[in-house]
Amino acid sequence: LAVEPKHLLVLINYGRLRHTQGNLPEAKHYYAKALEADPNSIGAVMGLAAVMMKKDKRTAAALLRTAIARHPNIKPLQTMLETVLAGACIVESAGSPRVLVRGLQVEDSDDDEDSQP
Repeated sequence: LAVEPKHLLVLINYGRLRHTQGNLPEAKHYYAKALEADPNSIGAVMGLAAVMMKKDKRTAAALLRTAIARHPNIKPLQTMLETVLAGACIVESAGSPRVLVRGLQVEDSDDDEDSQP
């Protein structure tokens, strides 16, 4: 990285190494840097989504949806999104995602709290 700080494969491999070691903040950092180097990198997207699945399933799902829009024929992206959605119990109805927690529906944090009915 000292010689070529934006080398895609090195960044992805560092992300994988840190992820394997359980260092999620550093893994996230390297995967994000890989995406900066190549926004179309499937490996970087999948790595970052895997890290995000641990703490922020909504962001992981959004990241995967964006990648699927760019690469609709890459089946592992769709499979990973399905895994994220199943793990988060994110249910999409009428275009409005809701999160179910132990059977209770929790409103999106993105909803406009200032809007009147």
